[in-house]
Amino acid sequence: MTIRRAARRYKLTLPIHLAELPEKTRVIHGATRNISTHGVYFTTDLPVAAGTSLEFSFTLPPDVNEENPANVAGRARVVRVEELGSSSEKLGIAVAIEIFQIKRDG
Repeated sequence: MTIRRAARRYKLTLPIHLAELPEKTRVIHGATRNISTHGVYFTTDLPVAAGTSLEFSFTLPPDVNEENPANVAGRARVVRVEELGSSSEKLGIAVAIEIFQIKRDG
C-alpha cells in the first residue's frame, strides 16, 4: 500500500507555541517533528483533545538565500493525538492547518 501525501513534509525540530481557541487562556509549548503546508506534527507534555482549535506560531530558520528567519503563525485543528511510549509523558499531536501567514523581519 502506498501512502500519498497532499504536501511534502519537512522534518524540522523547532519550538512551537500554541493557544487553545477561542479564549487563548491555555498556552501549550512543544517541539515540531515535521511540517508541511497542510499540517504540523509536534510533541508536548500537555494533553489536547482531537477537534480542538488552536492558534500556533513557530519560526523557520533563514535559508541559504535569506538573512532573516521566517515567522509562521496561523490557526489549526487537532486531528490526531497519540501517546509516545508507555514510559514517556510526551504526546504526539497532528494538526491540520486551516490558515497561516509567513512574515520575515527586515
